[in-house]
Amino acid sequence: MEVSAFSIIVAAPILVYIAYRLFYWRFFRLASQWPGPKSYPIVGNAIDLLGPSDRIFDTLVTHLADFEDLGRLWIGPRFLAFLFHPDDVEMVLNSNDFLDKSVEYDFLRPWIGNGLLTSTGNVWRAHRRAIAPTFYASVLKDYMRKFNENAQGLVSELDRHTGAPLDIHDHMSVTITRTLLETAMGVDIEPKEKHLLHGYVSSVKELSNIIHYRHTKAWLRSDLVFSFSKYASSHKSLLNSIHKYTMDVLLKKKAEVQINNGCANMKQIANRKIPNGEKDDSKASNGREPNKTEISGTEQRKLPFLESLIQKALVGDTFTLKDVHEQIDTFMFEGHDTASAATSMLLCSLASKPEIQEKCYDELQWVLGGTYRELTLEDLNEMKYLDRCLLEAMRLYPPVPVMARKVHKDVKLVSRDLTIPSGSTVIVTTYALQRRADVFPNPDEFDPDHFLPERIADRHHYAYIPFSAGPRVCVGKKFAMLEMKTILATVLWNFKITQIVAEEEWTFSADLILKRRDGYKIGLVRRQK
Repeated sequence: MEVSAFSIIVAAPILVYIAYRLFYWRFFRLASQWPGPKSYPIVGNAIDLLGPSDRIFDTLVTHLADFEDLGRLWIGPRFLAFLFHPDDVEMVLNSNDFLDKSVEYDFLRPWIGNGLLTSTGNVWRAHRRAIAPTFYASVLKDYMRKFNENAQGLVSELDRHTGAPLDIHDHMSVTITRTLLETAMGVDIEPKEKHLLHGYVSSVKELSNIIHYRHTKAWLRSDLVFSFSKYASSHKSLLNSIHKYTMDVLLKKKAEVQINNGCANMKQIANRKIPNGEKDDSKASNGREPNKTEISGTEQRKLPFLESLIQKALVGDTFTLKDVHEQIDTFMFEGHDTASAATSMLLCSLASKPEIQEKCYDELQWVLGGTYRELTLEDLNEMKYLDRCLLEAMRLYPPVPVMARKVHKDVKLVSRDLTIPSGSTVIVTTYALQRRADVFPNPDEFDPDHFLPERIADRHHYAYIPFSAGPRVCVGKKFAMLEMKTILATVLWNFKITQIVAEEEWTFSADLILKRRDGYKIGLVRRQK
């Protein structure tokens, strides 16, 4: 009997699928024990995840609501294991077996290369050890002047927008990027360079959108297919623009380092020992103090981030200049996008909760004695209620709603008798983890009292992880908290925030970070002084 070409075309993928299932029978046997929605041959649950970003996010949230502690989805042959029981999350984030990020992070590599977010193994460990001291308290204390200066600059900018709705995220993004440049990078932005800063922020936003689009469209995941798509030229142009800006930052700082210190004594400076009393967060906390943001500022000074890395690169210690450039791109991306989203979400939340907003303002009046001045570390440490509000905003709306890692060997869960099969992708689902009703009463309500000291003490250490936890905990979390609190306190002192979009009308999408699809619109009313 003659076999038609059409029959071969139809039968081939089915036969390949059957052969794949037979070859990986153990994998599928373990995976089949996981609960999850109905999946279909070949495509799995991929059909459920078609459409725009907000629809994909809503579908995932719906599935997560149906899961109990865990669940699974199939995206074609890929098995995704979603975890949000604190015991299982602790096991994953504390294990060296789950250090490698999932394939989705590969789309970031043309942008941030082998930076701390994407690197693995010995490279990651060496770079992490070298970078951690640049975010110690003795360094952060020196940043307070710039934190205050840029927060006041934001207030001056917002003064021009009172009386009309505005998207606060756009303004936060520029302010936080500038603050990163003028603190961790140690490069001042001159007035004539402001347009370059705005161009960089705009390019980052556009490139992030393209990368997210690749995540959600299966046919664009192939580098070959993507290279022929209509997005390829924009992707290349945006990368060039971003890399040029950050390379200019590197070269400017490198020249300054060489002038100020001289090449002869570089080795001595780069090898300074870590002062007593300062510890690497990855070793000290393991997620056990995820909410602690106070620092004393009394330790011996260490070198800022970029200056330290450049000095090491110039003497061949740990980093090359290429490595340094990749770390700049990594920290500029991670540091501005997440903080911009978190601060914007808190202001939107306070606009919808005026009584909570007034408590924040009353606290500011008490801390500052009724008269505004530059904020100090001690002031920020006294702002307990603002701290709780910020932590609560990141609980409900975690900037990083999921963390995906590769699974290289079979791993048994802690919470129940199931195994994550080798070759799958484990997804720590921060969004669902931090909305567990058994951990946070009324989990969908904005309640700063979730972070009262006595409630934190009674809570599982891995039930709240906006900065991740374990070995890959965010190295700059204390920097981020101090920066965000300075900006928020300054804005709330000067403005009353009013609601523009009702909370029930907010829509979200999980782009590279969790974002409002409808924007971050608020109103501003100048407080009379």
